[in-house]
Amino acid sequence: MTDIKPTFLFLGDEDFAVTISQKAVYVDKTGFLKNLVTKSPKVTLLTRPRRFGKSLTLSMLQNFLEMNYANPEDRSRPEELFRELNVFQKDKPFCDEYMGRYPVISVSFKGVESTDFNSALTELIEIFARLTDRFDFLRQNTKISARLVFFLDAMKDYSTGAKAVFGEDGKLLPIVKTHITNFLRILSEMLHSAYHQQVFLLIDEYDVPLQKAKLHGYYDEMLNIIRGIHASALKGNSNIYRAIVTGCLRISYQSIFTDANNFICYGIRDAKYRDLIGFTTEEVRTLLAKYGMADRYEDVARWYDGYNISGSQMMCPWSVLHFMEDALDETNSPHTFEPQCYWANTSGNDVIDFCLRSPGTDVHEKLQNLLDGKTEAIDANEYTTYPDIRNEGNDFDTFALLMFHTGYLTIDPDFSTEEDKIAVRIPNEEIRKCFAQKAKNIYSRHNPVWVEQAHALTDALFRGDANQSRKIIGKMLMTFVGIRDTAHYESYYHGFLSGVLGAVCGSDLTLTSNTESGCGYSDIILKRESDMAAVILELKRSTEGRIATMKKDCQEAIAQINSMQYDFSIKQDGYSIRKFGIAFWNKKCEIMADDSDAASPAS
Repeated sequence: MTDIKPTFLFLGDEDFAVTISQKAVYVDKTGFLKNLVTKSPKVTLLTRPRRFGKSLTLSMLQNFLEMNYANPEDRSRPEELFRELNVFQKDKPFCDEYMGRYPVISVSFKGVESTDFNSALTELIEIFARLTDRFDFLRQNTKISARLVFFLDAMKDYSTGAKAVFGEDGKLLPIVKTHITNFLRILSEMLHSAYHQQVFLLIDEYDVPLQKAKLHGYYDEMLNIIRGIHASALKGNSNIYRAIVTGCLRISYQSIFTDANNFICYGIRDAKYRDLIGFTTEEVRTLLAKYGMADRYEDVARWYDGYNISGSQMMCPWSVLHFMEDALDETNSPHTFEPQCYWANTSGNDVIDFCLRSPGTDVHEKLQNLLDGKTEAIDANEYTTYPDIRNEGNDFDTFALLMFHTGYLTIDPDFSTEEDKIAVRIPNEEIRKCFAQKAKNIYSRHNPVWVEQAHALTDALFRGDANQSRKIIGKMLMTFVGIRDTAHYESYYHGFLSGVLGAVCGSDLTLTSNTESGCGYSDIILKRESDMAAVILELKRSTEGRIATMKKDCQEAIAQINSMQYDFSIKQDGYSIRKFGIAFWNKKCEIMADDSDAASPAS
């Protein structure tokens, strides 16, 4: 086994220079630089799910291209960074022509995520103000006109509060909007004038402000700003040599890039650049072997592989590297450490939560099919239409398209569909568990509709009303989505019912599950302290959906409660007890009550 101990500065650090200079783990993607720099269109949009390495890719471009502004002939910094990488080793003429030769504007909209428009605009202004600090030296350049310098000064004044951004009515001042939407164009003009060289413009996470705006109700206002910024910077801007933009989604409605000249989007269904962002399976095999973990490839593939990027199987770098870092920790064994969910803890996909809170009537069954490992067909739409996302009743295709572009779903190449459809599935075990957890959070006390039904069910159970309980459970079961283990199907229903009842538990009402009672382990026991009442539930999974069969299973469940004396200790404590046998089959349920002891606590 190798003695190499990697430094995983890649994790959370998207600065290429830091990654290379600190000798952190880096999978060499510099072989793509020549095509990106010399053969891409004027404006390129690269879309991938979150945490796939988009920001590091743009940082690689910036560090390769950007000149030393104080001494443009000095290229020692990029030479030092790229000396041992593929592009420097294999294409010296390209490096001589482009490395360290260009002004670069690099900006990320990742931090524009406030819950109201004015706060989000303030965050955007702060991002631009940091750019003015970075290029503050342009103020002293005699080739820059006073008009252009004024833009730098104004943005700084907006950031510090020296100049007002909003009027007395709380609305954005027109002059401020003009400065914001034209800022990148003006900055590119200043750099072009100062160095007589066109500028590379790099925009990261362009769609984050729009996603947050949709979630919080100010989408139209933010769309107007973001579209204005891109139109000004990208349409007919002779100061720009090339612009490369990254994001998670391609926005279609009132498109951001409608006016951009020579624009092409390379998304997850496009072959060009398919291996640029993310790890290929061979890259992961090589990485694991380098650190003595070649025997873990199958585990890594099962958990983190499965993303089909135009026929290329890709893995999420964030998850793979986190797993390796944890497995190689001195407190763990790299050969036995169990894979974990890492991607689930990342931000940026809360639009999925938004859709899950109010799915349409066609969504639940299809989501359950996906969690069961099945494939679903959806419209083959390259675009995401945020205005189509409604506060309630979102159709499956709208929801699934968002999941597809954000990394929850991938194309299933083995499933044939109609020409205008694509077949999608959950890519791997990590995402399956991640999505199931999101679903679980929705079916909890955080969902008012779910809680209202849970209260109604609890009341029905304590009244001994089996018929009403059956109706409520049946209605809730039709909309419930969770992981189903076909070998232990009963646990699916147990988790469902525990989640429902647990949503309304508190100081007066408590729930115990799979705990030792009498001569065995009861499924679920509810106890209400205020009137010393208790409910015992025993669950069965029926083998078929015939009512007679399911009722027989209910009777067996009640018999088990009595024969195993699940009520023994709580009867001794003085509780009145109601007992129910519940049988499930698919999305159907039957309930029978045995309330003979309901009014008979131990004397």
